[in-house]
Amino acid sequence: MNFLLTAVQKPEDLWHFSGSFSDKPIQFHKEANVASAENDLFTIKAEFTKEKEVFVRRDTIHNHSDRPIVFHRILSRFPLDPGDYQVYTQLNCWEKESLGAWQKLVTGITAEAPGMRSCHSAVPMMSVWNEQTGRGIAYHLLAESAWKINIRQYWAGWRSAGVTLEMGIHDGDLHYELQPGETLTLPEIVFYPFRNQTDQDCYKLHDWFLSQNPSPVLPVVYNTWLYRFDWFKYDDIATQVPVAADLGCEYFVIDAGWFGKEGNWGASMGDYLECPAEAEYGFGGRMSDMAELVRTHGMKFGLWMEIERASAASDAVKKYGELFITYHGEYFLDFRKPEALEYMLNRIAELIRHYGVEYLKFDCNGDMFTDDADGSFISYMRGYYHFIRELRRRHPDLYLLNCASGGMKMALSNARYFNSFWLSDNQNAYESLRILKDTLLRMPPQWIDRWLTLYSMPEFPYHYSEGLTQDMTFTTGDGTWSSAFSIDNSFIRGFTAGGPIGLSCDLTKLSSDTRDMLRKMVQAHKENRTFWQNCSVRILTDAGDILVLQYTDPACDQAVICAFAENVRQNSIRVYPVLSQDAVYTSNLSEGSFTGKELGDNGFLLSFQDRYTCTQCTFTKSFSFKL
Repeated sequence: MNFLLTAVQKPEDLWHFSGSFSDKPIQFHKEANVASAENDLFTIKAEFTKEKEVFVRRDTIHNHSDRPIVFHRILSRFPLDPGDYQVYTQLNCWEKESLGAWQKLVTGITAEAPGMRSCHSAVPMMSVWNEQTGRGIAYHLLAESAWKINIRQYWAGWRSAGVTLEMGIHDGDLHYELQPGETLTLPEIVFYPFRNQTDQDCYKLHDWFLSQNPSPVLPVVYNTWLYRFDWFKYDDIATQVPVAADLGCEYFVIDAGWFGKEGNWGASMGDYLECPAEAEYGFGGRMSDMAELVRTHGMKFGLWMEIERASAASDAVKKYGELFITYHGEYFLDFRKPEALEYMLNRIAELIRHYGVEYLKFDCNGDMFTDDADGSFISYMRGYYHFIRELRRRHPDLYLLNCASGGMKMALSNARYFNSFWLSDNQNAYESLRILKDTLLRMPPQWIDRWLTLYSMPEFPYHYSEGLTQDMTFTTGDGTWSSAFSIDNSFIRGFTAGGPIGLSCDLTKLSSDTRDMLRKMVQAHKENRTFWQNCSVRILTDAGDILVLQYTDPACDQAVICAFAENVRQNSIRVYPVLSQDAVYTSNLSEGSFTGKELGDNGFLLSFQDRYTCTQCTFTKSFSFKL
């Protein structure tokens, strides 16, 4: 892998750092896949490894002096070949998560999340595309602090322009004090070349991450939020339990509204005590009964929490104010303090003991942008991840869902600690598919929940001739029920492929036909769960109203094509699956067999049933041969 360091001649090619350093010259060394620089105070090192089809860069800084060193900037650098570049980044905001686009690199482009939430406003990835060579490189920063990625084109001299990409811990207010003998590990960087600008060869990232982390279980979950939001009674939720069980749900989760003094959960953030009997909403002191009802129907019980924040009116803040950070009138649990971690661990343990909780949805609806410790939330997030690891150690079977106003913490680094992510508060299936597709560029499919928020209307007049009617299924238009859109069953089945399935609506309002479809869909999901747990995804087509995804297992024994048609003016599309060249495949949609090479060269024609539908095609390997 010497080619990774061929353009590197000096420390400035690999790092951009500043702080209280000695003025003595820094000695630079490089050998094979390792480069290092040192002086009489510290040593900084970058190691490059090839893992599967990606490269991983791991940097460390060690203080070998007898006094602390303060760093104000520690960014990892990549010198790029001169050329004309496009740069891909993603905006990440409420109900519009993972909104990506390419833009021309003229001077400089920056993506950053300067607060405690890893995907606030931007996501920790950046891809570059050299227009002159028709090749690109995708970079993924596995940051566990505030972070920054910056690329710039600069004038380097007579008829010479340079391009530098740098990324790492956010340097806005950084003042990290590296103690004598301490080693600081910088964020890992995963990068890989690609020639397909449509999906940036995201399957490489999926395969690598699955090789490093246990595959999720991909459960089927019911969540109460889009049914009654935070205003419900025991009898309301009880109506959903038997239907959820009948559809095949494995977890039944109570979202916001289950706790709070005097019927005000917002004033009780941090306490997490069940609503009393006299509260206007909640279970009226019967949450244990609800949990038992859920278990009686064969499901596991779950709760929503927001562990980072607390209300000023809560008993937690009044009694244990020293455990919280005050920021612009809000209170955040101080994960830098062991006693704060223990407080929340004990609170969760009590919920688990009292209600038999086996699933927790961790939300985070606030953010801090000023860190009075090291300036970039390094020590804060270090405590947070220690908390998650300790929670898992004490409760190894607990399912943890990461949510933060939707997808504000949906980062690859967090996937190491959580079972899955709440994709978005926007549970419109069409927009959710767009969010899913763009999130696949930076996240394996197994960690992305697919949420369905549905409603049935019987005898709906759907055609202008002959007075035809049918049961029509609708999906919410956004994060509430302020608008709705009709949706076809095939679209539902295609959208839920490849990840955990979630239902969040009034199940009793679904028609018998829709329930039957969901029941069969869930059963098929469970039967094929091993395939979904291990597959990677390619985006074969992304052309506005047509999206084609290919899910493939590691051995390329099976591939499932999901072709989505929205407001199209065609009834078919030719797709070009990527399969083993030296293998023969059969399809569930046609007679005969095809070699992987034939399918790649000639394509396969898929027909659409109608607008806003999804056609699924499965290719199964029959045998392999030598070319």
